[in-house]
Amino acid sequence: MYSNVKVKLLFIMILFVIWNMVTSPFAFYNLTIIPIVRSHRMFYTVYSSGIVLSILSIIAMCMTDFEKLKKKDYYIAIFFALVTLFPILVNASSASIPFAVITFFGYLASVTLANESTYKMPIFTSTKFRDIAFDIGLSIAVTIGYFIFMFILGGDFVDILLKTFQTTGVQTTVSNIIWPLATSMSEEVVFRMFLFYVVIKLNKNEKVPFITMVLILSIPFALWHRIDQMFHSGIIYIMNEGIIIYLGGIIFSVVALKRNLFVAILVHFLNNFIIESILF
Repeated sequence: MYSNVKVKLLFIMILFVIWNMVTSPFAFYNLTIIPIVRSHRMFYTVYSSGIVLSILSIIAMCMTDFEKLKKKDYYIAIFFALVTLFPILVNASSASIPFAVITFFGYLASVTLANESTYKMPIFTSTKFRDIAFDIGLSIAVTIGYFIFMFILGGDFVDILLKTFQTTGVQTTVSNIIWPLATSMSEEVVFRMFLFYVVIKLNKNEKVPFITMVLILSIPFALWHRIDQMFHSGIIYIMNEGIIIYLGGIIFSVVALKRNLFVAILVHFLNNFIIESILF
C-alpha cells in the first residue's frame, strides 16, 4: 500500500510526463495543423500556459490528502475533468488536456482544504428544486445585468461585439455550447474554488475581508485570459478588454462567495455562450 507521500510523488511524475508529452507537441499541432479560430494564440504562450497549469496541478496535488477523501469526491473531480475535456471532441482546443488535470486536482485539493476550514464555498446551497430554480433565475438576471453594464462601459471589444452581431447575428453550434461549458466549469473550479481555499489556508484559516477576497479571485482570472496579448503587445494594449474580463471575474467571484459555485459556473457559461455565439 502506497503511503501518502509516495502517491503524491507518483502523481508528480505522471504530471511531468503529461506536460512533456501533451503540452508541447499538441500546442504546436494546434497552431499549425488544426484550422480553428483560437489558433491565433502564440506558440510560446500556449507552451508557457502548459507550464503554469502543470505547476498549479503539482501544488494542488501536494495540498491534497488522498487518504481522507471520499469516493464521491473522486467522482465529482472526474466529472469536472471529463467536462473540461469536451472541447477535444470538436477540435476546439488541445489545451483542454492540461486544464482537465488541474481541474481534477484543484477540486480534490479544495475538498481537502475545505475540511480544514470553517469557511466554505459550496457547489450548491441546496439540491432542492426550489433552490436550484432560484440559482438558475439568479444566474440569468446577473448575466443580463452584466451585459447591460458592459455595453454602457463600451470600448473596442463591445464595438466589435455589436458590429459582428449586426452582421451575422447569433450562430449557435455544438462548439459554441461545449467550449463555454468546459471553460466555465474548469475556470470556476480553479480560479474561484481552489484559489479561495488556498487564500484561506495562507491566511491561517482566518476570514479574509470580502472585498479583498473578491479582488484576489479576479486578478489571476483576468490575466490568464489575455496572457498571450500581454506578452506580445504589452499590458497597456489589453487594458480595455482586460478591465471587462476583470469585471466579469468580480461578478463570478461575488456570486460564488455570496451564493455558491453553481451560480458562478452558470453565469460564466451564459456569458461565454453569448459571446461565442456572436463572435465565433
